[in-house]
Amino acid sequence: MEGITVRFGGVVANNDVSFHCREGSITALLGPNGAGKTTMFNVISGQQRIASGSVRFAGTDITSAPSHVRARLGMGRTFQNLSVVGELTVLENVRVGASRFASYGVGSAILGLPHVARSDRRTTNVARQAIEAVGLSELSDTPASSLPYGDLRRLELARALCLSPRLLLLDEPAAGLDNTESRDLVRAIRGIRDHWGVTVLLVEHDLELVRSVSEYAYVLDFGTLLAGGATRDVLNDPAVVAAYVGHADTNTPAGV
Repeated sequence: MEGITVRFGGVVANNDVSFHCREGSITALLGPNGAGKTTMFNVISGQQRIASGSVRFAGTDITSAPSHVRARLGMGRTFQNLSVVGELTVLENVRVGASRFASYGVGSAILGLPHVARSDRRTTNVARQAIEAVGLSELSDTPASSLPYGDLRRLELARALCLSPRLLLLDEPAAGLDNTESRDLVRAIRGIRDHWGVTVLLVEHDLELVRSVSEYAYVLDFGTLLAGGATRDVLNDPAVVAAYVGHADTNTPAGV
């Protein structure tokens, strides 16, 4: 992201923001409500036009590329609001994400041609691998409506993983989770990075989770970049402390 500026009428949501994610890293984007984090996510995924700046992904300028092109290049994303079908099992929900691997049309499915079964086996295998990666294998045949909130969050992770992303954007993945569920989420995110080689960028308010899982962090404040670098250094940055605590007598910026 280089010099990104986004305006909504007279409101500047992002003001000349530049940062990058190192390949294979887990990076956190921090800031209070209204800081411009979700707007920045929308810019990255191609859902928000920019007034100025540029976006490059894996060496390619994608500033003008629509969302579906970015997805094909290897971007996956989860959203703050869950979107699962309660009547379907975990496996069936995740298979929706693996549908890009299907190689047949409606006519072939109706006729039951041999390659349909082969394609279905392939998508099911991809879905099962994703489910295993987030630690939900034992719940594969469980209806999504029976899952606690934390498991639903991991289900969405598995579905996004089925897109075989190079970069996975997680928008407040720990929202509404208790401590145990947050720890499960941390293990899932680490597993996705370590075993699937996926680069992760997440927006998050839970600083304990950020400390546990991210190597790098950037802080937005009123749409501008306040600090960036190694997570520990950023969270101890006097400017970050002063902005979110109001004074510099603590090492923990509350409310970021």
